[in-house]
Parts: sequence; C-alpha cells; structure tokens
Amino acid sequence: MDLKSLKTFKLIATNGSFQQAAQEQNYAQSTVTMQIKKLEEDLGVKLFERGKKIALTEAGRVLLEEITPLLFSAESIRQKLTSYDKGEAGMIRMGAIEPTTSLMLPSVIVPFLKDRHHVKFELEVGNTNNLGHRVAKGELDFAVCSIPSAEENLVFTQWFEETLGLLVPQYHPLADKEIINFSDLTRERLLFPGQNSACRHILETYLMKQGKNLYSTIAIGSTEMLKKAVVQGLGLAIVPVISDKSNLEGTVLRKVNDMQLSYPIGLVQRKNQIAGNLQTALLNELRRELTAWKAPW
Repeated sequence: MDLKSLKTFKLIATNGSFQQAAQEQNYAQSTVTMQIKKLEEDLGVKLFERGKKIALTEAGRVLLEEITPLLFSAESIRQKLTSYDKGEAGMIRMGAIEPTTSLMLPSVIVPFLKDRHHVKFELEVGNTNNLGHRVAKGELDFAVCSIPSAEENLVFTQWFEETLGLLVPQYHPLADKEIINFSDLTRERLLFPGQNSACRHILETYLMKQGKNLYSTIAIGSTEMLKKAVVQGLGLAIVPVISDKSNLEGTVLRKVNDMQLSYPIGLVQRKNQIAGNLQTALLNELRRELTAWKAPW
C-alpha cells in the first residue's frame, strides 16, 4: 500500500471511473487497474463493485473515509518540503550582539522575511561567549558576533572590523577639538560598555597593556542607554563606531588619535554545518550588507 495507489483509489471513488482517474494522472488505464488490484491484495478486501457502474464496497467506503485526511496531510507535507527546498519555508534560529543587532540587521532581516510567510524566525541577542556556546550546542543555527572562546566545533568568518570611538556631548569642548589624544581623557568621567561585551574586553586589555588607567565607575550594557547618558551629561563613552548609524542628536563621535582599537565581527557556525537553502539565502544577504561596512576613519 503506497500513497500513489491510495490517491488513485480516491480519484476513482470520487469520479466513479478508472479511465478518468488514469487521465488525471497521465497514466495508462492498465496502470490504474494494476494499482487497485495490488491495493486490494495488500488489504485483503474488495474495494469496488464492478458492473455497468463502479461503486464502493463497504470496505471501500471505510478506506475512503480513513485515507482522505491522510492524503490531505501528505499533500501539505509535500508543499512544505517543496517550499523548504526553494528557500521559502523553514526555521532560522540566529544570535547577534549589540549594537549590530539594532543598527545593521533590521535592514536585512525585515525585507528578507516580509514575503516569506511560512518561515519561523528567532533572533537572540546576547554576548559573544554565550552565543558561541549556544551555536556549539546546536541551540542556534549561527550567530553574528566577535570571535568566541575556543570551541572545538566552531568556525569564525570575519565580515567586518568594528572600530571603537569616543562619544561626547555636542556641547563638550572635545567635540570641536581637532585632535583628541588619550591624555585628554584622564580628567573625564568615562562610561564603559557592559562587562561581557567585546568592546569592554578590548578596551580593558588595551589599558592593561599600556599601563593606563581611566576613571570609570559606570558600566552600561545597552549601547542606546550609553548614548542617552552621554547626551544628558553623565560622562563620555567608548562605543563601537557603528553606533553612529543611529545618529543620536546631541552627540558627536570622535577618533582618539593614540587609542585606535578594533575587533572583528563575523559569522560563527558549527564545523561541517550543512545550511539549507533558506539559511543560505539569509546568510548571503547578511554577508553582503555587513562586509560593505567601513568605519568613518
């Protein structure tokens, strides 16, 4: 008993004709006859009363009732798998760090999903190490972040270099200073990124290597809150240059001449991971957008 034979049986039962069932499926009538003969042999019952007019036996009526939802489900599965193969359906679970998530991903993800109504999509925002761990465990398909801690089954592909800059209020003296050096910051109150961010790690590593110290007792995990705190005069902030894409009124992003810091941002995946057509299509769009990003200095 197979789906093709069951479909043929349903067509005969619905149309009352072996010939019409054969025509609808582009089969020879002998093929249809053989399908029904084998189906009856497999089930051990007669399905049709053959005479001037074809009619279902009682067993045939029971079978028709049972297979109707089955054939509907089978067709639904076929359509879903066809859509999956075309990259029009499926599920994507991705992770990303801030501020990449807020400032760069919407312009890719929103149009990508707009006409793909059968796609299930989940975006998790977190820090690099946590996202890398979840990708390694198979809980996320991939992540856009910096280089994660060593995981045997992860690979990292760089897409762009994230540069750090100094965010100052528009009215601050440093906003108009031609060249800003590290020494200009020694008397300023600095707002640092959150403890687990790549930005914070690269900044602290630099300060340690240089034997330098900056006054900072405030760490804020949200880049957007950092920017608003700067606008309201709480202090100056070291932030990813990409933050300037949001163009927060009242701030100026400046380069610190002798503190040029950056870190790579890219794709984290499992080794030998096989991506479906849907995931590949999204990764191609993300790659195109993110590799085009260049820092303003």
